[in-house]
Formats: sequence, C-alpha cells, structure tokens
Amino acid sequence: MKYATAGILNSDEYTDIIKPYYNFFLERGVLHYNLESLLKHLNRISIEDWWETVTHHEKFHDYRNSFTRAV
Repeated sequence: MKYATAGILNSDEYTDIIKPYYNFFLERGVLHYNLESLLKHLNRISIEDWWETVTHHEKFHDYRNSFTRAV
C-alpha cells in the first residue's frame, strides 16, 4: 500500500476547477469537515482496502494528472 492520506477541510471556498475533486474526496472519506468525522471514518474502514478503492478510481487519476506530479 502506498501512503494513505486523509485530512480536514478547513475552508468550503474553492474554485470551480477543484470543486469536482473536493466533492469526490469528501464522498470517498479523504476529506472531512471535522476531526470527529475523520476519526469515525478511520475506525470503521479497512484503510488498505479503502485507499486502494480511492486510488483506483478514475476521478483520482484525473486529479493526480491535473494537480500533482507523478512520483
């Protein structure tokens, strides 16, 4: 497994170009609005299975290709 990532979204203001990706990450449990939500999510999932599902999704690949360098 590569490094799983999850975080707390501290702003709900973002540009239209990133909005579909924020929605994807919120729906998939990568982003959360508060610590309680993040902890609940982490305690009810298999992190390996969850992260594999996230990283194999087409939207994740679109995000990575648009905003990050492939390492």
